[in-house]
Amino acid sequence: MQALHTQINPHFLFNTLNTISSLIRTNPELARRLLIKFSQMFRFTLQYTGRVITIEKEWAQVSGFLEISIARHGDKLFVTHNIDPAIFSYGIPSLTLQPIIENSIKHGLQPREVGGSIAIEGTMTDTDIIITVTDDGVGFQGDPDYYLEHPPQGHIGLSNVHQRLRGLYGAPYGLAITSVPEEGTTVVIRIPKVQPESDSTPERTE
Repeated sequence: MQALHTQINPHFLFNTLNTISSLIRTNPELARRLLIKFSQMFRFTLQYTGRVITIEKEWAQVSGFLEISIARHGDKLFVTHNIDPAIFSYGIPSLTLQPIIENSIKHGLQPREVGGSIAIEGTMTDTDIIITVTDDGVGFQGDPDYYLEHPPQGHIGLSNVHQRLRGLYGAPYGLAITSVPEEGTTVVIRIPKVQPESDSTPERTE
């Protein structure tokens, strides 16, 4: 978990603060909203790191991350989502989905001058939860599975999530990646239907 935080937080921290700073004069209301989202994200990290939380909480965290990312990238980032509300009450290890989406933006879409799109879908079977993240970015150079087992420096996010899910739930679960160079990548997250940990910490609202 510490390795994952070390990879994600510094880049996201500085990029977000720069975005908010640039908006303070031109769009102060948006700057204020993003600052609230930003503080909620870091509160989430402190409160739920290492826990199995509801998919609803995880999605709220991801929604804040996406709002900040869209504000930063503008019309170079287009996001759609289609998530079955029935999955929201089931459990997911915290910080499972955000690293996948951040990887799509950073390594898939940012190298393209025109940016691109991300589609997020969430469904379930009788036994499993399946969340799919698809982008139309530059794709992987080489075998995507290699990044899950032997991640190069700066690419630990996918492997970290995969190994955590495997460690918690066993070999049938984790990530599956398909990718076509210059066409895009699909990452499928598969986890079992589990209940979240009980949460006695009161929610704070702004």
